[in-house]
Order: sequence, then C-alpha cells, then structure tokens
Amino acid sequence: MSSIISTETLGNYLGVNLQSNSKATLVVNSINQWVENYTHRYWRTEEKEITETHDYASAIYLRVGNIKSLTSVTVNGEAHTVGDYDFNKVTGRLVINGGDNLPLDSKAGANQIVVKYKVQCSEIPADLILASLELAGTAFKRKDGREVASEGVGGYSVAYNAQAVDSLGASNPVIQSYTFGNI
Repeated sequence: MSSIISTETLGNYLGVNLQSNSKATLVVNSINQWVENYTHRYWRTEEKEITETHDYASAIYLRVGNIKSLTSVTVNGEAHTVGDYDFNKVTGRLVINGGDNLPLDSKAGANQIVVKYKVQCSEIPADLILASLELAGTAFKRKDGREVASEGVGGYSVAYNAQAVDSLGASNPVIQSYTFGNI
C-alpha cells in the first residue's frame, strides 16, 4: 500500500498515541490507498513495474503517474525497441506511430499493445502529506460515518458536528492538483 502517511504521523498530527490502534491502521491504509487511486499516482519510494494492455491507438496514456522509465512495448506479441517511440513520462503519453518509426507495416492488426513501465516517487510533497493527514484525522474522529464533536461516558452521549464533511476529500484542491492525466 501507499506510504503517504503512517499511523505514527497521524498520531503526531492528532497529538495522541495511536500505536497498536486497529482503527487508526485501517484509516491510514484506507486514506493512503484512496489518495493513490484518486490521483492515479504511485506514492511510494520503492520502485514498482506496472504492465498495462491497451487497444491500438496512435497515442496511449499510461494509467499510473510518477513514471520513472518505460521498459518495454509489445504490439500483438512482437517486442519493439522503446527508443523508437515518442514518450513523455510526465504526462504518460506514448506515441505509437510517431514519425518514421511506425511499429507495424499496417495498423490494422495492432489490436493489443502491452506496455511495461516503472514507477517510483522520490519524495512525497509536504502539502499532499498534510491533506492526507487532514482526511485521516477527520475519518479517525468519525463514528457511524459522522464526525464526533464530543462523547460522554456516564449515561453515554455522543454529539456530532452539524457541518457536513466531504466523504473522502474529493473536493480537496491539494489532492485534486496531484491528479495524473485528469482521468
């Protein structure tokens, strides 16, 4: 799973000890995975190879961001030299039929393109960490899907905040700014 935040960083952010807290672990793992899925980016420092299969198109957009390198392109089972293609690792755009470097004599049979590439994040941006901690903090404080304002013990009472909270921060402009490819 992604390593944007940890239980320790969430505990520091909230000012509480969350070591061995199963709810905190679940919240942290969920927020990390949600941010990765929402932004279509790989937010880990460990390198990972991804394989994607696409139908033929003159330009293919890879699905996961923070691309380190393109390792192989196969068209209908036939391997092609990666250097023969135009590739932009910032946008994830791979141009299959660029210039004189057409991968096939005819595009008609090119119905399966397999692309392998490596992703890695050298450093997670501080604003993304903070936005993730804000989401995790809100999620951690929730009970029954609502944010708890206060709790009692004697006679047990729970008060909820009246303000509606975005269910998972999809409107958070920081997280939106890191969305890869506007998919």
